Amino acid sequence: MDKIVIFSILIFISIDANACSCIPTKPEQRVMSADSIIEAKLISAGYSKGSYLTHEVEGKFKIFKVYKGKLKRNTYLQLTTSDNEGLCGMPMVIGRHYLIFKSKNSNSMGICSGTRFLGNGEYLKKLMPYIKNYHQKK
Repeated sequence: MDKIVIFSILIFISIDANACSCIPTKPEQRVMSADSIIEAKLISAGYSKGSYLTHEVEGKFKIFKVYKGKLKRNTYLQLTTSDNEGLCGMPMVIGRHYLIFKSKNSNSMGICSGTRFLGNGEYLKKLMPYIKNYHQKK
């Protein structure tokens, strides 16, 4: 009986728990719901003051391109995220370029908003028809 209990505990401990669950969203919906869509480079990052319990990371981004919204190119933006992808946090890697979907009422970012590492640009290519369509409707 003891072996079964120990085995059950080990199985439970080894399960990879990923609490982040994003609502599936089409690219067009992401473009339409974001107040700003920008390409930015992470310049610096660190834990926010008093974030020992919340594990909140704050990053300073330099904006290189604005696809949607009123933010300005060559300005800086402070955003926060959880340091835990299981809580839908976006990893902050200094020097990496991001495609950021931002709400005007929030200075946080996460994977559910559509924010991604820019990478080779394939994600951006997929979104461009919707971004162009948004500008034509204005």
